Amino acid sequence: MRDLTIENMADLKKELLADLGHDGVCAIDITGVENADLAGFQFLVALWREAAARDVTLSLTGTFAPEFSARMSRLGLGEEPIETGAQLTEYLARLCN
Repeated sequence: MRDLTIENMADLKKELLADLGHDGVCAIDITGVENADLAGFQFLVALWREAAARDVTLSLTGTFAPEFSARMSRLGLGEEPIETGAQLTEYLARLCN
């Protein structure tokens, strides 16, 4: 996955929305994502909600680059540092449910 920034949103939206709904489960590997902005986080929330609307279980896997974790903290997202896809999956579940 590329960086989660506004510059990449159109391509990511097209790519990831197409992945939702093939067999009720969608896992997205976030390994190597270094950069994110608020638009990227908003996109993840929207993707999470769209997956729920389609009855798809969405999970994020892998480990973010340290830069991503630092950016999430600066944006004030998460009570604890978010370093893995599993941690972000749990955070999105709490936020969106």
